[in-house]
Amino acid sequence: MYQRNDFLGGESANSAALTFDAKIPKFGQALRAQDSLRTQAARRGLWHELDLVVDLGSQIGSKTWWRGALTCAALCGTTFLMAPSVEAIPAMPAAMSDAQWDEARAQAITPLAYGGDTGRRMAATDAVEPLADTPERPRIEIAATLGRGDSFGRVLERSGVSRDDAAELESMIAQIIPLSDIQPGTVMNIVLGRRPNRTVPRPV
Repeated sequence: MYQRNDFLGGESANSAALTFDAKIPKFGQALRAQDSLRTQAARRGLWHELDLVVDLGSQIGSKTWWRGALTCAALCGTTFLMAPSVEAIPAMPAAMSDAQWDEARAQAITPLAYGGDTGRRMAATDAVEPLADTPERPRIEIAATLGRGDSFGRVLERSGVSRDDAAELESMIAQIIPLSDIQPGTVMNIVLGRRPNRTVPRPV
């Protein structure tokens, strides 16, 4: 069986083939289509011919020159309006009051020579109780340095060693090496033990 779309409008080689599904243009549609194409082409040509980069040194007073001048003025004005405001820089801030200085010092860190403290000291609350006696550490490690013109026994005594223990240690070391051979700047690691009370020095 034949389909409806198989019937053509003509049989000769020079005749135009037209199917039943083809949309037949109405009268005047072809002319309007041509006019719209011409309008689009004219618009494209207008935008292609528009040149915003104009040499302001040539053709002074012409339409092209005025267009370039207006474009330059618009760009300069936009840049000026978008630029940040220029304000005077303060030379030196005002001096802080005592309360402000305390707040700033609490947020800072002191030099290491002063302990490297930071923050502020808070007042004691009711949870704080005074101690009648503080416990002592059972072991203290000290590094002592022998200075120029100093003696071995005095270095031990300044470190907290009793006079008898310092003399005994000095005699024990003298049996191994002469004390005069110990060069200034020698570092000694001293370990002090627990003492029975605070009135006596710690044992070595």
